[in-house]
Amino acid sequence: MATTSTKKSAPAVKPTDVLVIGAGMAGINAALSLAEGGHRAHVVEKSVSIGGNYVAVYKIFPMLECSACVMTPLTSYVGKHPNIAVHALSTVEKVTGSQGNFTVTVRKKARYVNEETCTGCQKCIANCPVEVPSEYDHGLSLRKAIYMNFPQQVPLVATIDRENCIGCGTCAAVCPQDCISYDDEDKLIELNVGSIIVATGFQEYKPEDYSEYGYGVFPNVVTSLEYDRMTHPTGPTDSHMIRPSDGKEPEKILFINCVGSRDVRENIAGHSDHCNRVCCSFGLKLAQVTRMHYPENHCEIIYTYMDMRTAGKALEEFLWDSERNHAIDFVRGRVAEVSEDPDTHDLYVKMEDTEKGEIIEIDKISMVVLNASFRPNDGQEELARTLKIKLDENGWVKTAHANSGAIETTRKGIFVAGCATGPKDGTDTVNEGKGAGMASHSILPIPTPAVPEDIPPAELGDRPRVGVFICHCGGIIGNVIDGPNLADWAKDISNVEYSTDYLFMCSDPGQELIVEAIKEHKLNRIVVGSCSPLQHQETFRRALIAAGLSPYYFVGPVGLREQLSLVNANAPLDERQEKAQDMIRSAVAQAVNAEVIPVQEVEVTRSSMVVGGGVSGMTAALDLARKGFDVILVEKQELLGGRLNDLHHIFPKM
Repeated sequence: MATTSTKKSAPAVKPTDVLVIGAGMAGINAALSLAEGGHRAHVVEKSVSIGGNYVAVYKIFPMLECSACVMTPLTSYVGKHPNIAVHALSTVEKVTGSQGNFTVTVRKKARYVNEETCTGCQKCIANCPVEVPSEYDHGLSLRKAIYMNFPQQVPLVATIDRENCIGCGTCAAVCPQDCISYDDEDKLIELNVGSIIVATGFQEYKPEDYSEYGYGVFPNVVTSLEYDRMTHPTGPTDSHMIRPSDGKEPEKILFINCVGSRDVRENIAGHSDHCNRVCCSFGLKLAQVTRMHYPENHCEIIYTYMDMRTAGKALEEFLWDSERNHAIDFVRGRVAEVSEDPDTHDLYVKMEDTEKGEIIEIDKISMVVLNASFRPNDGQEELARTLKIKLDENGWVKTAHANSGAIETTRKGIFVAGCATGPKDGTDTVNEGKGAGMASHSILPIPTPAVPEDIPPAELGDRPRVGVFICHCGGIIGNVIDGPNLADWAKDISNVEYSTDYLFMCSDPGQELIVEAIKEHKLNRIVVGSCSPLQHQETFRRALIAAGLSPYYFVGPVGLREQLSLVNANAPLDERQEKAQDMIRSAVAQAVNAEVIPVQEVEVTRSSMVVGGGVSGMTAALDLARKGFDVILVEKQELLGGRLNDLHHIFPKM
């Protein structure tokens, strides 16, 4: 009898890569969480650069810290991380497979500039003769037909807008790297990933449908994101909130809340009946930033609102501070009409003051700022069809469950984070981004550790050679002290071999400036005068590692922002400058005496303790256990479940 034998084939190895769609705050945090866990994260972003809406705003509520100080190191980490591949100017075109094994086709649109050789020198941009409205500045400024969103963007590569390019060849003629490729074409990339994270963010509603407010008709009526760009040091008006109609500084600014939200009128095409969640706090931030620029006797600030909804950590205190300490006049009631004097372009507002129960009119308003609601980004419906996930009635990504599945979509293996599911603030966006990264990590195999890059050590020499780098912090430091003067002064300090200043030292170009200076000037100690060590110590230590220096030869960052700019702004300039000099001199002395600290590697014990057996603790324990960790779950009560044991129904669905 003939017999046959069959050889069992080895089981297919499931992919450990993850696709992240969208590179705003949620997508960036998801990608970094995955990358630090050893997974390869493919970040797909439809814009020319990463960072989303967050990177374009100036201040972050409630602490009013600089957005660039938060975002530039994050975008830099993403751009440089060996486990992250950034696919900018790209969209998802096709998805097949299932949880644990998706095949994704990504269309990478033609940039007409070689990403491998472009250095971001911007000579092409400076020489381009064509100007068109800038999307990054919401049409408030002009950009060239070959452009970058901003000089510190990631990736630091120019892009040709072929719709507006006249094909004159100027950019190709001046490019020192021969990067221009007019015949560039779209490319299709196929990725094999184990899970997908949707982090597509939001776009601001442009309230042309609300004719009573005059947006798009009266030049001095702007939305909150447009106004925010005016406050930014790198914005279209160099951080001066000026009237678009004539460039004059405003004498009276009125804010209107809930534009496009909490509205049930069927005849308004862009309305939504839900609360936008963040526009109260965002508007308060803009009001406070306005007061920072213009004192009480220069500009009157009026804030109109239906109800103030500032739920969240430190946000009620932020409202309290706005009401009492910044000379902002709060008026409760919804604005009925905005009109304009065509000769002066001053604005007039009619509304009901619901606290007094009377109709009031406010005249001679320089600018009206509409705190407009968030909307799903363009292309959300098409993406949902491609991913085979559901959207809710407002076009946001529908979650598997409002409570127990808030970062899961309706398709297994596809998670969601940030404003893709609806309006939320930065804190919730960051948390959901990291949560989605952890959720993806928990269902995938443990990846093979990457081999670290071998970086040749820098020359140490026989004596300390200190480099000093002064950051303008976009203007937060640079408007309080003379940064270039401080950098020149530091050159005369003993052991200082090189000193310079830059707009954002924490950005990619800023870090590259440090790396190149270490190599060129044989520096072996680095001092950076910028913000707090808590925020950017790791950023600059990574720059030293990239140059082959021990990270412990870095001193700082010297807190020119927290310890000087934010507390001594009203002191005379010579006193501020003298204090800055004292701080830099002390840091240089510390750097001269810096020593290398040996790094000890410790094997991780694969067990974890979770304190608290409520829904958060149980979820964390299950995720850890799924990755093979031994979990000790500690709960002081006699049963697990926390407060859920005492509830009958859970909102929002009873």
